Amino acid sequence: MICAIHQPQFLPWLGHFQKIRMADVFVFLDSVQFQKNEFQNRNRIPTQAGVKWLTVPVTYTFGDPIRDVRIASGRPWQRKILGALEHAYGRSSHFAALMPGFETMLNTPWDGLADINIASVRWLMAHFGIDTETRLASDLPPCNDDRTGRLVDICRHVGATTYLSGSLAQRYLDLQQFERAGIAVEFQHYDHPVYPQMSDDGDFISHMSAIDALFNLGAGAEAREALNL
Repeated sequence: MICAIHQPQFLPWLGHFQKIRMADVFVFLDSVQFQKNEFQNRNRIPTQAGVKWLTVPVTYTFGDPIRDVRIASGRPWQRKILGALEHAYGRSSHFAALMPGFETMLNTPWDGLADINIASVRWLMAHFGIDTETRLASDLPPCNDDRTGRLVDICRHVGATTYLSGSLAQRYLDLQQFERAGIAVEFQHYDHPVYPQMSDDGDFISHMSAIDALFNLGAGAEAREALNL
């Protein structure tokens, strides 16, 4: 059984979803430290005016695990995100079909960042037709604090025989720990597709939030295959 593990991100990029689809079980690593100014509370879309960030404002104390990070109240962040998406994709033929469901998901009265991140991933999974089982690290038994040991323990807890890793992790993974545990390691290599973008000015912008591909190509198996998911 193949297990993939990653911190819960907000509306992550396409490669995130290929990794999920390649796995038998995907674990949201909500038990590790929140990282400011990365992709845990924000992501990007291309617009005619350039790349725009979609941000969930948060409140936290340095060192907090992602599961303990709260969404900052009193800010119109949902309205800003919905407005940015309408401005960027309102002319898309898929907008009318997809936007109401996204708006319902986004406007749920969220409290925790991990909750909305996981909901955004599952919403995109459903529209790309990806049905991989998902679990939360915080629901599993306690794990080793070591960077690699934590991953090994999670794989053990879910009964995985293979760990599917992002390619960049080759720089830091201690493969001997996996070998001693009898767990094989495979590395993902995602070829990012080029597809028509509403913001197209001749230069395709890759590694945007997967919602860009969804609004441009639509949902379902045909879009999933076109995106190498």
